[in-house]
Amino acid sequence: MATFSQGFLSSLGRPAMGESLFGLGQAIGGVPGQIQERKRREEELARFNQLAQTAEQGTAAAVEGNVEELNKKITELSRLRDAATTLEEKNNYQRAIANLQSKIPGAKQVSIGNKAKELVNIEQQLASLPPSATTQRLALQKRQGVLQQDPEAMRQYQQYQLDTFRYEQAEKEVQAKQWLNSNRALMLEAIEAGDTDKLTSIIEGAGDYVGAAQKFVDAALQSEENIAKFEENSMEQKTGPSVDYYTEQVNNLPEEVSKNLKVILEAYTRVSEEGWDGKQWNAGARIRAKRLENELQSQLKMFSNQLAISEYNRGVNEERRKQEEIKRLELQIGLPMSSEYVEEARRQLSSMLDREDITEDKIRQKAEDLYDLDQKRLIKQLAALTGEEPVEEEDFSVMVGDNLTTSSMVREAISRKGEKSVVKQLRDNGVSEEDIESLIGKKPDKAEELGILDQRIAKQKIRFSDELGTREERMAALGTREQRMAALPR
Repeated sequence: MATFSQGFLSSLGRPAMGESLFGLGQAIGGVPGQIQERKRREEELARFNQLAQTAEQGTAAAVEGNVEELNKKITELSRLRDAATTLEEKNNYQRAIANLQSKIPGAKQVSIGNKAKELVNIEQQLASLPPSATTQRLALQKRQGVLQQDPEAMRQYQQYQLDTFRYEQAEKEVQAKQWLNSNRALMLEAIEAGDTDKLTSIIEGAGDYVGAAQKFVDAALQSEENIAKFEENSMEQKTGPSVDYYTEQVNNLPEEVSKNLKVILEAYTRVSEEGWDGKQWNAGARIRAKRLENELQSQLKMFSNQLAISEYNRGVNEERRKQEEIKRLELQIGLPMSSEYVEEARRQLSSMLDREDITEDKIRQKAEDLYDLDQKRLIKQLAALTGEEPVEEEDFSVMVGDNLTTSSMVREAISRKGEKSVVKQLRDNGVSEEDIESLIGKKPDKAEELGILDQRIAKQKIRFSDELGTREERMAALGTREQRMAALPR
């Protein structure tokens, strides 16, 4: 049997030996915790490396214009963020996600296809070529024509144009707000002085935002009229209070504005009821009522000024949206027919005909008919926005029975059957006389066109005259500032 030496046994009784063995036990007992802590730190480091690597890969995808890969990396980071166990890690992932998301617009710009990029380069080269470079110009135009036959390339190219246009519109919007800052005081001075000519000159200088400037002036004129009414209802002009007038003014304001003014209005009403007996004021009540009235007027004037600015900004935004829609329609008109029309044509024919009756020629014709209808719709939408009459194209088309008929088909039928026969067939199918004239190529004579044009010009003159008269009447009704000041009691 194993035995311990006397020296060892006696040392067990010494404190130093006991403490040493106790420390050893603690060290041995702490080993699992140290292993766990090291493992935790290694996992944390691995997650950090994964975060850095994924973010770097996402940045590289953005630089290359690979939007699909960029979105994948954002999704991957989102998954890792959701799996993170600490707030710090979640915040790190969220910052990386936000950084990659901010790169999406730039990545989309870069992602324009090679053909679309080439179209952009050709456009820039054509713009910079001197008139003498005929051969180079013809070569570029020939290549441009080939590329423009690719619907997808054209779609990407036109998306690039639309994005560029939006950027230019955003710059114009900033310039429009700067214009208002520079001209607001001048317009208000012209309104106050009743100087219609000066006001018109300033508005015409607003460029693309004449309509927005007119909205500002209309709101400012209303504000000036309100100020004149304030003066009429002021306690300086009247002996008693004007509770009903100010109640109406406050109640006509939006709820988020009126709720603050109602507190002042209630105080004004209470002082008026307590201090005015119908003939005279009680001591001190008139002073309090006048102070509250001044506060009401000040708040109402400030809101009127903000409303005029808001109306201008609304006009600017409306014009920007209108111009963007016009640009979008202009880009879509003439866009080559895409494969989507062929797919839709195949689907529609499959629902109407037996499979053996469907041929590639019928599919192609149906696709062209659908494309023609869309083009006509786009042209009408553009005309409605620009205020111009839509130009009737040679590919004008209408539905005749279950088939779509174009002007080219009608002309071909006329060459075979004669105009009378074709016109009768169109009428029998319910086509209007106006559509028949367009299909067979008849246009109004010059005298008729001029008559229509004269009518449109006359209507525009009447409308402008009415608007100008209304503005001048409103300006005249206010009188000059000197006239209003002279009316105040001394």
